[in-house]
Amino acid sequence: MKSILCVANFPSNTGYAWDFIEALYAGVAGHAAELGLETFVAYPELSAPPRALAASPARAVRLPVDLNRPAHVLRMLRFIRRHSVGAVYFSDRPTWHPVYGLLRAAGVRWIVVHEHSSGARSAATGIRGLLKRVSRKLPGLMADRVIAVSD
Repeated sequence: MKSILCVANFPSNTGYAWDFIEALYAGVAGHAAELGLETFVAYPELSAPPRALAASPARAVRLPVDLNRPAHVLRMLRFIRRHSVGAVYFSDRPTWHPVYGLLRAAGVRWIVVHEHSSGARSAATGIRGLLKRVSRKLPGLMADRVIAVSD
C-alpha cells in the first residue's frame, strides 16, 4: 500500500459541511504522510484548488466516483491500481456495495465509510429485509469501518 484515496461527493470548495469533510481529509493526509503514504482526494469537479487542502500534503484529483456508474467505477479501479491505493475513505456512501468487492480485487485492503447524515432510516422487512441480511454476509462487500456522528 502506497496511498489512500479519499472520495469527495461535491466539487472542490463547495463550502458548508464539505469544508469540515475536506479538513478531515487534510488531517488524514497529514497522518498518512508521517507513515510515508500519499493521500489523494477525488473530486467530481475540480475547478479550483481546494482551500481546505492547501496546507496539507493531500493531492486533489478530478475523479468522479458514482458507484452505480460503470465508467466511474472503471476509472476508479484504474486509479487504484496505478497509485497502489490500499485504503479508500468514503463520506455518506453505503456501508455495503457490490463495487467494494471490485475495489478489494484491485488491491484495496481497507474501506472506511464516514456516515455524516443522521442515519435515521426504517428497517427493511419481509423479503427485502431477508435479502439485505443475506447480502451483508457476503465477503468483501461491507465497509471495514463505519464512522458515524450518532448512535
